[in-house]
Amino acid sequence: MKIKILGFVLLCGSVSVFAVDEMPISTELPTMEKPTRGDVGYVWVARHSDGSRYEQELLSIDDNGLNWKDNRGCTWTQPRFFEFEPVTEWANCAGGVEKGRQYIDSAKGAAWPLNDDTEFHYRYRGIGGSYNWRGTRRCKVDGQVRVSVPIGEYDTYKVVCKTQWDERTWWVSPELGDAVAYKRWHENDAERRYTLEVIEIVDQ
Repeated sequence: MKIKILGFVLLCGSVSVFAVDEMPISTELPTMEKPTRGDVGYVWVARHSDGSRYEQELLSIDDNGLNWKDNRGCTWTQPRFFEFEPVTEWANCAGGVEKGRQYIDSAKGAAWPLNDDTEFHYRYRGIGGSYNWRGTRRCKVDGQVRVSVPIGEYDTYKVVCKTQWDERTWWVSPELGDAVAYKRWHENDAERRYTLEVIEIVDQ
């Protein structure tokens, strides 16, 4: 059994948020290249801030991107060119619009490699149910911090993405090759305020 860290789902519900424990880093981090995504069947298990167990599995990889499903029935597609954002299609997901699509109109900068100067943003538009929306998401590395999660302590790049309505944060560990925690805060929707902290990742 191999331990790996996977990307994070962006659409799930909760009613509470706990803070990720941050400390000064133990060692200055090297530039982090984009990790290699691979085998179908990766399962990422986390502690959700509502106290429940959360799991997500990589179902397939195709021309549209990486296709995921969680243990709450939510499915979504994440394009290859961003690891943090955006989700381009989803269904059966709690919080916000249950089913929808998003389109990227323009992008500037790049998520990888990660270092203290990493910064990128993109303009997007979406449709779901009776809703249409558009906006700009701005992302950057907001320093290096050491975090404590259920599987241990790790030096991480703190990646923060913001829009007019919400903020999403990933704590990304070069040692493990990906994020060890994720936090979302939405201004108008309590179901989209939650934190995920990794418990284990199983490579089947």
